[in-house]
Formats: sequence, structure tokens, C-alpha cells
Amino acid sequence: MKFFRTALILVLSACLLAACTGKGAALTETPELTEENVMMGETEPAAQETEIAGGRIDAIKKRGRLVVAMSMDYPPFEFIVVRDGVEEIAGFDVGLAEEIADALGVSLDLQNALYDSLLTGLLNDEYDMVISAMAPTSERKQYVDFSKEYFRYELCIAAHTDMADRFSSFADLKRTRVGIHRQVLHETEFQDAAAEDINWTAYDRYDDLISDVLGRGLDAACFEKAVAAQAIKRHPEIVILPADVKVQDSVTAVALKKGQPELIALVNGVIDELIASGRMDEHIADALYLNELVDED
Repeated sequence: MKFFRTALILVLSACLLAACTGKGAALTETPELTEENVMMGETEPAAQETEIAGGRIDAIKKRGRLVVAMSMDYPPFEFIVVRDGVEEIAGFDVGLAEEIADALGVSLDLQNALYDSLLTGLLNDEYDMVISAMAPTSERKQYVDFSKEYFRYELCIAAHTDMADRFSSFADLKRTRVGIHRQVLHETEFQDAAAEDINWTAYDRYDDLISDVLGRGLDAACFEKAVAAQAIKRHPEIVILPADVKVQDSVTAVALKKGQPELIALVNGVIDELIASGRMDEHIADALYLNELVDED
């Protein structure tokens, strides 16, 4: 079984500043671009270079490495596992990043960042693309372009067993404390429901969200269903609520800076080939297996 042994340059930074200075031919004065102000429409789309001189693909090949950012605390999409005392980055987003790097004929440089800072870093040319279970929402499309979808996932609501009996429909979430990771914030009904007395809180870190569910600091939380299943393996006191407590499903895509049609075409070609060949399913299976190793530690 493949264990993602591609040589990766892991930068485990604390958190990237959301308004850091751009590199190369990027933005001159990038406004603070976070998931929260994108959702609320508080940030105007920034003026961007229409195309990097010589093309992004040429720049990547000249550099010899593809720089991809993700938030590595979201199993099974992306997470860190320790094997024989060595940290490895795993997840099927990692598998997709490896395949894109292979198609370009370069090595892979994975950058770890808080989810809320990913788009700012992309616009500032800190990395070439974002692969981090990100949905191509209309809000985000104002700022960046997206590949075709590579994964469709089902969202669910989960809660501590002590809280579960309180919920039988989505309406029961009104006037309760509901947590949600920023990776799924745009894809749920919470944006509209917030006006109907749902007290929701967005989290940058998946582990913090789980901790507050376990400590009853939250009444419930919204998860991607595969992510919830992994959480339940570690913490059986968490349960998925009935199907009537339902939010809309979503898809994930690769985020890229605007004005790079050739790179988007290459990424789309990789996605098509992975899905047609069944290798995308293999990457998903590998990620689930490695996450089970984390559970056993």
C-alpha cells in the first residue's frame, strides 16, 4: 500500500499571518482575506495579475517544486501521522497533490497553515494552489479560481451522547451553541440559519472543535461525515444525529490564483485521470488506513 513517501518539505508553522506581504509579482496591498469576511462580503475582490510572466507552469518547473497549502488537522483529508518516530503527512488531499506534482515533473512542497489564512497566502503567491477540502463557493470564486470537483461529501450534525436526545430536526438547533470548522462553513445552512437564533462558532482547528463537543462547550457541531466517523472512532461518546437534522452536501476542488488557465487545465486533467482509473479511490482508502494507525497510537 502506498504511504505517501514522496519527499515533502513540511513547514509546521504556527499560523500564517492573514495579511502578510506578497512575494514575486503578486499583490501590492492585499486586504485581509479570511473565511469570515469573505462569507460576510466585507472584503472587496483584490486586483490580481492576469498571468504570471512566462506562466505559472513554467515558473513551477523552473523552481523544481510545486508548493501546495493545506490545513493539516482535518483527517482523513489531511493530517499528520507518526510512523517509526517520523512524521508523515497523509490524507487523500495529499495524494491528489502528489499526483499533480508528478504530472508537472517536480517535487512536492506542502505548507501547513490555518484554514482561515489559506486564500490570503494564495493571493500573495506564497504557494501555487490550495488543496484542503475547500468547496468552490460563489463567495470564494470572487477571489480565486477552482478546478473541477474531485470529491463530493456529505455533511452531518454530531453531538455528545448527553446532548443527542435534544435534536430530532434542524429546527431544534435554534438557540443552541453549534460549532463548525471553517472548511465547511460556507457549505451549510448556518449562514441563513444564524438569523434564526443558531449561535454558531467557526473554528480554525478541528481538534479544538472536537474538544468543545466533548467538554459540552458546544451543543452540537457540523462535520463532513467521513470526518465525523473518524472522530467517533477516537471518541465513542460523540454520535451523529438523525438524518432529519440535515445540512446540504458539498464538493471539494483545488483553489488557484486567477488568470492561470493552463495550470487549471492540467489539474483538471489529473483529476479526470484519477477518477477514471480508480486511483482516487485508492488514495481515499490509503488515507483511511493511515488514520486508523493514528487511532491505534
